[in-house]
Amino acid sequence: GGPKPIEMAGRSADGVFLRVGRHPENLRTAIERVHAGARAAGRDPDEIGIGLIFHTVMSDDPAEIRATARSMAAGYYEYSPALFEIPGLPWDGPDVEDLKKQVYPDFHHAPDLVESGNLVSFLDDETADSFALFGSADDIARQLRAAIEAVGRVDIVVPHPVPMPVPGSPIPRSVPPALAGADYKTWFASEVMPRL
Repeated sequence: GGPKPIEMAGRSADGVFLRVGRHPENLRTAIERVHAGARAAGRDPDEIGIGLIFHTVMSDDPAEIRATARSMAAGYYEYSPALFEIPGLPWDGPDVEDLKKQVYPDFHHAPDLVESGNLVSFLDDETADSFALFGSADDIARQLRAAIEAVGRVDIVVPHPVPMPVPGSPIPRSVPPALAGADYKTWFASEVMPRL
């Protein structure tokens, strides 16, 4: 949500889930807004639980990963352009409203995230990298560590796989033989979390 709903959560909620990508400036700004809301209501900001939600690209193919990450970045821009403005990320392409006519229902939920990502191929790697986790278990753990270190205390992390795997389908990457056929939750819990 925008700044007002995030501050409102700080005023009244026991905890808040933030989905603002992984750029340190966006993470810090969102948490500062939660804390500002808490202080305005006379609450201790440290008593509010912080959860972070991250789109996590599920692919072995570098071109597919890059295109999907760009689609995720465009999805943030179409609903919250401030998430580009805060860290100074560029949007040097067509008007997002014109692009949305080619993507249904939006850049986060398009049936073909590679195709929707290719529509925004003008987004540079830094921009694409600012809004999703991707790569090997080591890569994802490193990206998560950097995000958490940028903001300090985080109570829960929710990795949201994209594209959304079919329940029970194997994960689309090389896995240890013991995890062959494992689902995303099992893979994340056994391969990424221990690396944190």
